[in-house]
Formats: sequence, C-alpha cells, structure tokens
Amino acid sequence: MAEPNVESKVPNGGWGWMCVVGCFTMHFLLGGLSRSFGIIYRWLQLRFDKSAAITAWIGGTGFAIRMGFSPLGTGLSTRYGTKPVVIVGGFLMGIGVILCAIAPSVEFMFFSYCLVTGIGGTLIYAPAVVIMSKYFSTRRSIANGISSCGSGFGVFVLPLLMEFLHEEYGYFGAVLILGGIELNNVCCGMLYRPLEQPVEAQTKREEKYIDYRMLKEFTFIYYALSLAFFTSSYQPAQMLLPSMAIDKGFSKHEGAMLLSVVGIADMVSRFLTGFIYDSRLLKNYKPQLFVIAMILSSVSQYVWGLSHNYPCLIAMSVVHGLFNGSVVSQRSVIAAELLGIERLSNSFGLSMAFQGTALMIGPLCAGYLRDVTSSYVFSFIFTGSCCLFAAFIFTVGHIIDKYLRRRKAIEIATVTVEETKL
Repeated sequence: MAEPNVESKVPNGGWGWMCVVGCFTMHFLLGGLSRSFGIIYRWLQLRFDKSAAITAWIGGTGFAIRMGFSPLGTGLSTRYGTKPVVIVGGFLMGIGVILCAIAPSVEFMFFSYCLVTGIGGTLIYAPAVVIMSKYFSTRRSIANGISSCGSGFGVFVLPLLMEFLHEEYGYFGAVLILGGIELNNVCCGMLYRPLEQPVEAQTKREEKYIDYRMLKEFTFIYYALSLAFFTSSYQPAQMLLPSMAIDKGFSKHEGAMLLSVVGIADMVSRFLTGFIYDSRLLKNYKPQLFVIAMILSSVSQYVWGLSHNYPCLIAMSVVHGLFNGSVVSQRSVIAAELLGIERLSNSFGLSMAFQGTALMIGPLCAGYLRDVTSSYVFSFIFTGSCCLFAAFIFTVGHIIDKYLRRRKAIEIATVTVEETKL
C-alpha cells in the first residue's frame, strides 16, 4: 500500500476534476478509435484484399506499440511533465491517422497507423491516467470510472459516425476527418497541470525514470500477466465483432450497432464501477470484483462466437460492455491497491508493456483462425479462453500473494518479539 505521507497530501479533487475532463476526452478520442478498429478493419479488407490475419495485425500492432512503449511515456512525463508529453503525443496521433488516408498499401499502414499513432498513443494514455490518479486517493475509483467512460462513449459514437463518413466521403474523406478529430488530444494535454509542491516533489523522489526492479516482484508479475491475457482477448474480439456479424448474415449497420451497444454498456459500467469500488460495503473486495468481471467478459465472447441470433448478440454486447468496462476502468486502481500509489507510474507503465506484447499475438492468432477455418467461431473461442485464463492467473496469484505477505508479517512480528525479549 502507499505510504501515508504521500496519500495524506493528495488533494482529492480541485484541479483534479479538470484532469478528469481531459482524461474523459482522451479516452473518447484514443480508446474510441482503437476499439472501433473493427470498422477500419473491414474498410482495409475491401481496399487492399488482404488476409484477416494481416489486417487484424494492423490494429493489434498499433495497440501493442501504444501499450508496449508505455514505460517510455510514463518515464518522459515523470522527467519533463505530463502536459508537454501529451501535447506531442496528440500531434503524432492526428498526423498518423491523416497519413492513413493516403496509404497506398497495407505495408504503409504499419508505418502510419501502427508506428506513428502507436507512439502518439503511448505519449497520451499512460501519462494522463497517472497524473489524474495522483490527484485522488479516497475518490480514485470514482475519478477513474468517470474519466474512462469516455472510451465507452467513443465506442458508442465513432462506429456509427465512421460508417456515415465512409458512405458520404469514401475512405479518404472519412479517415481524413478522423485524423482531424484525433488532433483534439492536444487540447486534452493543455488540462494536465502538475501537482503543487510538495506533493509532486515527494512523488518524483519516490519514482525513478523507469524502475525495472518491479519485474522481480511476484505481485507485479501476476497482475501484469493477467492483464496481458485479458487485453489479448477483448481487443481482437471487439475488432472482429462487426465482420463476424456480417459473416453471419447481418448488415454492416447491424455489425456497427453491436459495437455501439458495447460502448453504451461500457460507459455505464465505467461510471458505476467507480462508485461500487469505493463503496463501504465492497471497497475491501476490489480484487474479487475484478476477477468476476473477467469471467463474465469471457462468457460473452464465447456466446458471440457460437450464437446466430441477433438479439442474443445484442444481449452479449451488453454483458461484454458492462464487465469489460469494469476491468479496464479499474486497472490503475488495482495497481495502486496492490503496489502503491507512489509507484503507479512504474507499475502501470510496465504492466501496459506486458499488454502490448500480448497484443502482438492475440489479433494475429484470432485473424489466422478466421483464415484457416473460414469462420469467426474459433476466433472468439480463442479470445474467450484468453480472458478466462487471465481470471485464473489473477485468482491464483492473489491467493499466493496474500499467503506470502501474511507469512512475511508473521516472520517480522516473531523477530520483533525476540528482539524485545533480548
């Protein structure tokens, strides 16, 4: 847990609420676009006629770079401040999407979408989440829940907007407009004011640029591994969802609607989860709630793959949005709970690097299964299984971790008693 002298000086609001506004908008722009890649995935297949594996890998690699280089983003923000780092990231994000509009090949998309927007997202996401979390202690879950609602709102709005833009202006016009929208990440960066001294100074003294010693800690390892498997499940599942619906005989608008329903449920979940996690009744059961949400998210992915009934697909989109949103919105809260707020920059950044590595594999495997079976059924069985395994890792790891901590506490108490006797 965090040191008392750090937590006691956290303002629990003030300008922190403006950081929440910036973080909400960032989630809308960044999370909404990346989680709506299923629409772009279909555009690229029609435009370049490439395999599902290669096309899905574009979305996965872009997300992987954003996640994998998160320690760089948090490290740069620790050294130079969150505001300038996020502003630079916002420019890169917008330029990268605009370059996608003139992409002559899939190979160019790996440069424009994966590399440029990936690095831009790295400089935007983790620093924003960390600076916002540092403004809160007792209300941290609520602040994270409210801000991360932006991602669900983005998934609700952007798929339908993207389909409209594509019908009106074609691929070039639609992607060009999306690039302009993404440039608004620069405005988000303007809102991230650093904490007043001595809180910021105290926190910076306790953090290194990038502290890799955390990789030796069991608590961090099981936390990061579980999130890696979880991320490798829900990202490709949402990416392939619209195309899966079309494969089952539904229209492209019905496919986009499934993503929008996920977004609505996700937004509601992220807002309510913050209050649930901070409630007096359940605040001591955050890890257990985290695992339950993972399990129910995996169930929705299994049913997505197996069902051909549209109302059932809609229902599972609601289930997925509710419980997937719960996990994603509280990742940083769980990190602070397990590893301490004073090490949040390192723990959150390094855990996202684990998730980035997993995202190099998950979408590629899911797309490959579609190519070899000519069906998305096994793709969704694969993603659901990854999600279920994530819950298993976190559960077993948390039980072992509690046992190790209890044993260490007993050993310390025993040594103290013996020293007192002497």
